[in-house]
Order: sequence, then C-alpha cells, then structure tokens
Amino acid sequence: MKFFRSVELVESDRVVGEIELECSIVQSSISIRFKDCFGSNGEMLGQDFFYVLADLRKWYEEKGVFLLCVGGLLDVFPGGLTSDSSFGELAYQIDASSGEKEVVNIFDSICLEKVNFLAGISEQKEMRRAMIKKLKHR
Repeated sequence: MKFFRSVELVESDRVVGEIELECSIVQSSISIRFKDCFGSNGEMLGQDFFYVLADLRKWYEEKGVFLLCVGGLLDVFPGGLTSDSSFGELAYQIDASSGEKEVVNIFDSICLEKVNFLAGISEQKEMRRAMIKKLKHR
C-alpha cells in the first residue's frame, strides 16, 4: 500500500513551503520518503506511521521548521485498535475538558493559527499520561 500527502512547513510563525510525503507499508514495515521545498529529501523507516512521522518532525524541529499536521498537535496520540489497524495513520485527539476522543488522520493539515499547539513526541506522551490519569479519577 502506498499513498502521498503534502504538508505545509512553518518557520517563525509563517509558512515557508511544503514537504511531499510518500508513505508506504511493505510487510508490516512503514516507510516515509520525503522531499521538501528546500531541496532536502530522505527516507525514514519504522513500524508505525505516528512514530516515523514523529522522527521526521524532530528532524525538522532541530532546523527550526515545523510540519503543520494533526500528528504534531499536543493532544493527539495513537491508541488501541484504531491505530493498530491503520499502522498509526489514525490516532485520537482528546478533548482535555471532556475526555472525548475523536479519530483523526495524523497527516491531515492544520491551519497556521494552531502552530502554538504543536509539540514534540515527549510532550505528547506526557499529555497522554496526564489525560489517562485525569480520566481514571472521574
């Protein structure tokens, strides 16, 4: 299975271009090949789209560039059969006040106004742990 996505890149609160992603699943292995407007390209491999995308996001974040996609939002994290059956392409976005979960595609675009809600994978993990703890005590 193979699919393609384009995601905008942002630097200092302004869109600076796009990254083209070629996403593949071959024998339960995930591959994301990328090529951006700056001339960078490469491939990242793993077992789950969410975590491979997190590695790609980290690579760009070290350059001060962020991907404007749902998978980078603080309140998005994979879980359960939804993520397993989609190899991590689908994840949950959890409403912090109600605990309601919405299934989202991690590659979907977000608007520039949500750039302040982007987070690294460690912050996403911490938010997930905090939400589980909060919902457990209801």
